[in-house]
Amino acid sequence: MRLSKLKQPLCGTDRIIIDDIEIVSRAVPIEDGNGNESTFLEEEWHLKVRPYKADGCRCPVCGKKCKGYDRSDERSWRTVDVGISRCYLHYAPRRVSCEEHGVVTEAVTWADEPKARLTRILDDQIAWSMCHLCQSAVRELMRVGSSTVANACARVLARVVNQQGLLDGVTRIGIDETGWGHHKVMT
Repeated sequence: MRLSKLKQPLCGTDRIIIDDIEIVSRAVPIEDGNGNESTFLEEEWHLKVRPYKADGCRCPVCGKKCKGYDRSDERSWRTVDVGISRCYLHYAPRRVSCEEHGVVTEAVTWADEPKARLTRILDDQIAWSMCHLCQSAVRELMRVGSSTVANACARVLARVVNQQGLLDGVTRIGIDETGWGHHKVMT
């Protein structure tokens, strides 16, 4: 299979270059209900990636092309699983000097914000799953923590609201009641 066929399903974008793929295997001990122990071979995929030249050195706030300032340490972003194997994208993003926003970490095409540790496609998958499953099921299915689920849903909501302008023209919001029992709730 050509590497270009992996771009869209794994990274959520075609505007990415995959330089290298490393598959790391490790034995994980598992125990059945009878006290017998065996091992399970767990794999992780690690993809070294970089954005297209035209997409690099962009301010994450305004999206303008900026001058490079320096390069940060390599970061990793978790993306959708390949079968039962976790998959990560690795890239050392640049810091760019934006005239308007100062020195910031460049925007990457596969994530909503530079500080996010999940790709946009995994954020979308988690948010879609939250619409159909409870949070504990999503955590187990995606193999992430509850704060990761909440942050992914917040990023997707912010992106959808900004893209579709769902709050354009809203001048007032009415709050019917508040509840301060076990959960803080507003309706």
